[in-house]
Amino acid sequence: MFPKEISVLELEKLPARELLLRLPKPKESTSDTTALFAYQNRHTKVLVDEIKHHENKVLVEKVAGLMCEKILESFEEDLQFGTYKISLVSVPSSAGRVNERGYNPAELIARKIVELRPDIFEFASILRKVRETKRQTNLPRAERLTNLVGAFEATTSNAPVIIIDDVSTTGATIAEARRALSAKNIFVRGAFVIAK
Repeated sequence: MFPKEISVLELEKLPARELLLRLPKPKESTSDTTALFAYQNRHTKVLVDEIKHHENKVLVEKVAGLMCEKILESFEEDLQFGTYKISLVSVPSSAGRVNERGYNPAELIARKIVELRPDIFEFASILRKVRETKRQTNLPRAERLTNLVGAFEATTSNAPVIIIDDVSTTGATIAEARRALSAKNIFVRGAFVIAK
C-alpha cells in the first residue's frame, strides 16, 4: 500500500467546518440538488476520490456530518413538527463497481448520516439499478443526459425521501433517481451531494 498523499493528510487533519471555509462553494443554481463544494477544484476532487475509490472513513465521517447539518438547515421548519422520519436513499452503483470497490460511496455517506441522527433519518434501500450503463465519467455531456434513462427502479415507501450521491455534474443521475422514485409516488424532498 502506498502512503497517503500530502493533500489527503491535510484534508483528514482539518476539522469538518474548516473544509467548508477552505474548499470553494458550488455556484448558485436553480436545481434542488444541494452540494457542499464546487467540483472543479483540486482539493475537492481529492476529497471525492478518497471517498469514492479509497473508502476513506475519516473523510466520509466529515462529509456526512456536514451534509447532515446542511439537510437539517434546509428542512429546519419541516422537522420541528415532523412525526415521521425522513428516508435517505443513496444512488445505487452498478454491480460491477460495487464488486470492484466493495462498497457504494453514496450509501456510506447516507448510512453515516443516519448513524449521526437516527432520531430524524432512516436509511431506505428502495432504489436499485436495473440496467447496466456506461460509466458517466467517460461520456460527453450529451450522452450523460441519456445514458441512465430507465436505469433505476424503486420499490414503495411511505416516508418522504432525500437522495444522496457523491457528485452531480449534469444532474442526469439525480434526475433519473427522482424519476424512478416519483413513478412509485414517493415524495422526493431534495438531493444532496458532496460536489457539483
